[in-house]
Amino acid sequence: MIGVEEERTVTDEMCRFGLTKMATRLATMCAAFVALWGAASQGAAGQSAPGPQATARSHELAFSTYLGGSGGELLRDMTVDAQGNIYVAGIAGSADFPRTPGVLPGESKVGGGMVAKLSPAGRLIWSRVVGSAARESSYLYSVKVDGAGCVLVAGRMGPGFPTTPGAFQPTASHPCGFVGKLKPDASGWVWATYVGTGYAVRDMTMDDKGDVYGVLDYFAESRETLPAEWFANAYQKTPHGGGDHFGKSDVGVIKISNEGKVIWATWIGGSNGNDWVASLGVGADRCPVIFGNTFSKDMPTTPEAFCKTPGKSWVGKFSADGSKLIFGTYTGVATGTPFARTHNVAVDSRGNTFITACTDRTWAVTAGAFQTKFGGGPEDFGVMKLSPTGALLAATFLGGNGHEINGPDQIAVDAQGNVMVAGSSSSTDFPVTAGAFQARNAGAGGKYPYDGIVSILSNDLSTLLYSSYIGGNGDEMARACCFGADGTLYVGGVTTSRDFPTKDAYQGAYGGDPGFGSAPNGGKFPVGWGNGDCWVAKFTPVRAGAPTAH
Repeated sequence: MIGVEEERTVTDEMCRFGLTKMATRLATMCAAFVALWGAASQGAAGQSAPGPQATARSHELAFSTYLGGSGGELLRDMTVDAQGNIYVAGIAGSADFPRTPGVLPGESKVGGGMVAKLSPAGRLIWSRVVGSAARESSYLYSVKVDGAGCVLVAGRMGPGFPTTPGAFQPTASHPCGFVGKLKPDASGWVWATYVGTGYAVRDMTMDDKGDVYGVLDYFAESRETLPAEWFANAYQKTPHGGGDHFGKSDVGVIKISNEGKVIWATWIGGSNGNDWVASLGVGADRCPVIFGNTFSKDMPTTPEAFCKTPGKSWVGKFSADGSKLIFGTYTGVATGTPFARTHNVAVDSRGNTFITACTDRTWAVTAGAFQTKFGGGPEDFGVMKLSPTGALLAATFLGGNGHEINGPDQIAVDAQGNVMVAGSSSSTDFPVTAGAFQARNAGAGGKYPYDGIVSILSNDLSTLLYSSYIGGNGDEMARACCFGADGTLYVGGVTTSRDFPTKDAYQGAYGGDPGFGSAPNGGKFPVGWGNGDCWVAKFTPVRAGAPTAH
């Protein structure tokens, strides 16, 4: 199901492209799905306290802080550098969003795409808000930092943004994808460019060389054209663009050098439906993996694909030069609510792919998984592990008796292969572990029942290593997460709570929309774009035998 933010984004983009309608329900898929994998295994499903397969880890809150002004903000991605500095990106809707001195080309004095750098102690080092004249079109979905300390951001910009000289796509006639590289102190752009024909680069990642991989969108209604030479060696040189959702749409991947030049690009899509990618990851082999949503019944599948039956989402891995499809597989869910969101792919050091999604009870769980039974409510998180050739290795539910409707918003893998997911839940029995920072849903039973969730699973998805709520008496979403090299957890999101649990905060008081909270939202969706403050938290691992403070 599409959450509040996605619904508004879709509506906005349809208006901008002049469309008069969109599909209101998903197409009926013609094939039956394979039986659930290993459903007989009972595991430790849906427990509020850790069961036999939950191994407690302790993490202590080092700091947590609000980050916002008097309007509405949204944190959408985060990363950390080798020194422990934290970078966040998203939207700032407040003219008084916390900013630091300096003027960046494309800086917006009102609202737009937000990127900020915080110290290891959580103090604001710099902050920038960028956008075109059509500031409501400006949104930064992704942030990465390279070895030189330069900051890469991706998302969308409206027409008129000041791209840099020599940009490979210097202009756009409508809100369009965007990628830029900032100097380490955010005093200027090293390079900045529009990207693609669609409305955004919804996800972006970076390899060990500092080269950038972005999601590429194709919309038939777009007036932008892309050079054929980008696709000279592509797996799929031209878009198919079938169906009528978002007009006609295909997806693809573009690889951009750290210097801002296109290395290669490829399309991928079926011939009779609409396909759009929400997530992208890359491993040590520099082979990009994409996870997206599809209405096509003929997305390409490969011999070891665990599911060749058409469904509603698809995962694919390309060769390092974009010329071959290493694997392609449907995810095995042909009915229900699964929806791939941004930042829902991660790749471990062995080349295994992990995906996560909001799903119903038809998720393909495997024997020995942490949670083999659906937790209840309309949906749970689903987490899945695929081999380097697309075979199913493990899959689990992760959820409780309420809504996990706005999904797991990010997945990350550490050097040991442990898997972290961040999202939101209204469940009162979401699985948590002994030593959790917050064992209970702080908003349970109230008008705003959603708290943030951060959970860590073992590499084989059999064991819940750590899991905690984080939130107050308003609504929270944990929309971003990443690991530090020392096992530190970094989590961020958006909140409407005046009592969000802060510690050693840069901003100790809620600054957000003063009107929000005066009327219930009906409990259907958690807080989304348009209200609330960002929040950022850092959790450090507790040594064995050391006291834990909460």
